[in-house]
Amino acid sequence: MHDYINGEIYCMEWRERELTDAFTWNERAWIERKNLLSRWIGNDIYSIVDLGAGNMSLKNILPKCISYYPVDYIARSDQTIVADFNNYEFPELSVDCCFCSGVLEYIKDLDWFVKKLHQTGCKYILTSYSIRQENESIEERRSRAWVNDYTFNQLVDLFQKNGFILTDWNKHFEYSPLLKFERSMPSTLIKNYFCTGCSACAESCTIGALTMRQDSEGFYKPVLDSSKCVGCRKCIESCHVLHEQSLFLGKPKVFAYQAKEEIRKRSSSGGIFWHLAKKTIDQKGVVFGAVWNENFTVEHRYIECVNEIELMQHSKYMQSEIKNSYRQAEKFLKDGRVVLFTGTPCQIAGLKSFLKKDYYNLITIDLICHYVPSPKYFKKYLDENYGVDNVSAFTFRDKTYGWSCDHMGIELKNGKILDRNYTNDRLQQGFHTRLFMNDTCAHCRYADYPRQADITIGDYWGKFDDLEWNDGLGTSEIIINSEKGDIFFQSIKAKAFKCQEMPIETTYGNRIKETYLVHPEQGHFKELVKKESFNDAVDRALNRKFQIGIVGDWAVENYGADITYYALYSVLHDQLGKDVLMVERPENSIWTPKTPPTLFMELPYPKYAIEPYAREKSEMYKLNERCDMFVVGSDQIWNNILYYQFGKFADLHWVNNDRKKIAYATSFGADYINGTDEERQKFSVWLQKFDAISVREKSGVQILKEQYGVDGTWVLDPVFLCEKNKYVELSMRGGARERQKENYMFSYMLDLNGEKVSFLNMAFQKTKMPLVVVTDAAKNEIEEQQKWNISITTGVSEEAWLAYFINAEYVVTDSFHGMCFAILFHKPFIAIVNGNRGATRFYSLLKLLGLLDYLAKDMSEAEEKLNLLEEMMDWDHIDSLLAKEKERCIEWLKNSIDMPINRKMKTSYDLLAPSVEQHNDHVQYIDNFSYIDVLPSQSTSGKRTRLAIGDQCLLFQVFDNKANLEQNLSIASQQEIQPLRKLVEEHTQNIKDLKIDFNNETDTIAENIRKIEKIESKIEDVKQELIIYSSRLDRIENSWSYKIGRIITFIPRKILLLFRK
Repeated sequence: MHDYINGEIYCMEWRERELTDAFTWNERAWIERKNLLSRWIGNDIYSIVDLGAGNMSLKNILPKCISYYPVDYIARSDQTIVADFNNYEFPELSVDCCFCSGVLEYIKDLDWFVKKLHQTGCKYILTSYSIRQENESIEERRSRAWVNDYTFNQLVDLFQKNGFILTDWNKHFEYSPLLKFERSMPSTLIKNYFCTGCSACAESCTIGALTMRQDSEGFYKPVLDSSKCVGCRKCIESCHVLHEQSLFLGKPKVFAYQAKEEIRKRSSSGGIFWHLAKKTIDQKGVVFGAVWNENFTVEHRYIECVNEIELMQHSKYMQSEIKNSYRQAEKFLKDGRVVLFTGTPCQIAGLKSFLKKDYYNLITIDLICHYVPSPKYFKKYLDENYGVDNVSAFTFRDKTYGWSCDHMGIELKNGKILDRNYTNDRLQQGFHTRLFMNDTCAHCRYADYPRQADITIGDYWGKFDDLEWNDGLGTSEIIINSEKGDIFFQSIKAKAFKCQEMPIETTYGNRIKETYLVHPEQGHFKELVKKESFNDAVDRALNRKFQIGIVGDWAVENYGADITYYALYSVLHDQLGKDVLMVERPENSIWTPKTPPTLFMELPYPKYAIEPYAREKSEMYKLNERCDMFVVGSDQIWNNILYYQFGKFADLHWVNNDRKKIAYATSFGADYINGTDEERQKFSVWLQKFDAISVREKSGVQILKEQYGVDGTWVLDPVFLCEKNKYVELSMRGGARERQKENYMFSYMLDLNGEKVSFLNMAFQKTKMPLVVVTDAAKNEIEEQQKWNISITTGVSEEAWLAYFINAEYVVTDSFHGMCFAILFHKPFIAIVNGNRGATRFYSLLKLLGLLDYLAKDMSEAEEKLNLLEEMMDWDHIDSLLAKEKERCIEWLKNSIDMPINRKMKTSYDLLAPSVEQHNDHVQYIDNFSYIDVLPSQSTSGKRTRLAIGDQCLLFQVFDNKANLEQNLSIASQQEIQPLRKLVEEHTQNIKDLKIDFNNETDTIAENIRKIEKIESKIEDVKQELIIYSSRLDRIENSWSYKIGRIITFIPRKILLLFRK
């Protein structure tokens, strides 16, 4: 099946690299993968074999109760069990779990290897694999020393063939899935990741141990009553996902088909099903298909009369409940009657798997299926929009206005008929954008050729624009997959109004050979639909609308900041039930946000809840369309220095007047303010526009009043508001259930120095406990370790950082948040004031809790307080104080959110500011590009080139932005200036300032134009250069000019840098 191009040579190269470089190459990716896989190590695992163990890093995060067996092809320690899988060596072991991180790609005979895994008796296999991509060459894979080439489906099939079921799939790495397989048995079958809900397993269970029920999303899935299960494994043998069905491997025939007009009017497409069903009934056969029931859910049923065919006509876009249709079909087949069974491809696969033989009198038809939405969502839509009891008929594909995919007809019992389509109906909008699609349908194994059924039918959308085939009544696409299907089709072909064979290529695009992705806001919709109306949930999901945007520095290499924002998110989302979007600073800030965001090994926020970083501040104005209100979060984002480093976004000046602005536990970081009077005045303007402000330090309340003229409330840091169990859950994720070993003292030191290292050594001597040291994540940990001659734990994730606190005996820290978590988890601690990072926050909190004795202002005082580590602390009293403050703070936050605002309109500033900000961004960008360094040795033309680029670009951008400003001024005049003259007067000065800026900019432009005209009149060659660079200017907005400019000046800038040194 697989070609090996110099496979052994590449394998040897990889081995040599491993032996030479040990574990240093790409170490972080290996650790991340290991940590994510280890999240699946549950409490029922007591032994684990680590295949491809490397430096045995997995062992460090396993509880002591788990027996660990490291296996590798070379001995890295005395514990390593040496085995070369490519030489068919495998240790004789019996374990609960096989752990295979980054190893499968290097094994030639993977089928043999999986069989060996099965022989260990393991219940679980936790593995990763770099799947072969569609356009990836064999040579490219061999260059990475990979010796096999499985696609995703091939890999899953390999494990399933050898007695395992895929039960979970982590998609953290796009092309290297992390997979959890479990041994095939009835209890794991119900967890099958690719279960389609076909009912074959339940139908095969004759004692009723398996039944089909709707899951939390409304999809039919099997449920096991273990008390009834006898372990016969009939359910497993009947699962079509686990056992590949016989397929029709010949080349299919394709036809375009139109029945007569009266039949097509009653059909969704071209009426082929009616003829096939009638032919079956004329032969005294039975037809199985999907029909509406009285509650407007869909179920499979059989019919025996021609006048019942209409029940099965028309598309029904939701999952159909099979019930006992497979058993009924089997009985009819055994009785010798012809059975025509229609369904989705997975339902046909389920039928074949249930029957386990091909009956001569069975004809199967599968549908070209987009996907099947949940009946639960449809019922909610129907109830809220019309009321189920008020509806007499529902047609998904109504032809009143012709053949189309999005016209629905709803007939009410009062006689009214409603037309709905994509433009005016949320169900249609959600369906066609795949907002309701589940993972099983997204990764459908049956959408491609070869097909499951004898005949495939659907709409021939490939002929929609062909007037010969689109008369407004529909055309069927028919794919003949088997000889039996061909014979049956030929028997009714003559009854067609029009029928013609077509090329097979014309079928592509109609979910044949098509991979459909779930809408990226699907998770958002699922969350919204639980608490909002169906229509609102669809609207808000499709348009990415949120109730609250959390604004802050949550994507930094700082453990405290990251966990603070997680805590705030958890409070707003989990405790207050709000729909929350995480918003970071723009990418062009001096201190840029981290990509990927945060130190979390696995992001604690849903993907849909993370707003992509704005490229520049002017783009942040668009967030007013996303969020109803904004909460600027905690940490020192109002610290004068960090405020500028973070791009001056934390004042929310980009938030419109009709949006609420709240600050929770925001910090100045000190009890004084740096900066000029002008900076304070500007900041004051924005703070006065907030609806509610709270700060983390009591000194911050005074600063707000005295420096900015606004009132503020002192509140706890968000980490105290979040439920403690959330932190424990996080600590158990991403491999961070580590540190459950021997007792140790944990030291989280942001800023190590000689005195602190001496103090830590003293603490170690006194407590006789191992010392675990973690430092600032933004620092180079190796350099810090060498500089201070102390062992520092490196590569610590946020989850592991939490686990260190939770499982420590004592804590010593110079971090405010380190102190907070010592208090939260009842750890005796000594906190050392870190003046460089803000001392006032230490005092505010510890004074409240009566714990100032545990705060040392310098290292000599810390040494004196070392004995306090062994003193008993009154945690009950501390918890009671925190509980009272927590209640007050949550109430303040809730009231601030619920408080109504009277501002319903945007101000003139709101209308003008986006254009002004965009103008400023452009000018800054052009300025950076225009005045690039030019070597003195360069020719005059080189200097002219620089001026020409800058002047022309500035000219174009300024005029564009001036036009936008004038347009917005006109809008402001029409919509607001007349009815709200008083409000406009408040902004007159701002507008005058803008006009002055415009005049100055215009003068500059005029001067530059004169320069250009002078150059054009004197030197002919400059004109040619201007033409060349004018063409480049067209690409400036896509940043190509900037990149080219950077490349052109690379050597000059390097030389200039050498001169400067």
